Amino acid sequence: MQIEAMFAKARATNRANEAKLAKLEAVIADAKSKIDQLSTIGHVQMVKAIAAEIQLEMPDRKVEVLGPFGLGAETAIHVIDNDDIVASIDFRPDQEDRPGLVRLTHEADNTFAPRTLGAMSGLNRKTVPVTGTIADLVSELREQERERT
Repeated sequence: MQIEAMFAKARATNRANEAKLAKLEAVIADAKSKIDQLSTIGHVQMVKAIAAEIQLEMPDRKVEVLGPFGLGAETAIHVIDNDDIVASIDFRPDQEDRPGLVRLTHEADNTFAPRTLGAMSGLNRKTVPVTGTIADLVSELREQERERT
């Protein structure tokens, strides 16, 4: 075989491989674009979704999401009337069932000893699962508002 023929064959192989490589790089770029569009839904997005539904049921009030705050990633829904917070519900991510949520109560559970980071960060509050309907949450918020006025 002539050396020039070997070079020509190698050049043809390289051109073919470059074309295949360009096609594969386009497929990879498309896949990366699709991957970038995928995201997991976290607890803050869940709280925002719940707040949006509450807002639909409470058009006479402003509903805001605040947070997340602190080690517990606490996120709250506040109901506002005339610049005053008239009701609220506090949430944390459910560590066993993400992106689920748990609600914070105002009762202490004393999981963390006094003066520990957990206690000082407000993590000693009992939690309850978030269940029921948006209407249940709206009823609770309206009841809180009545109690505060």
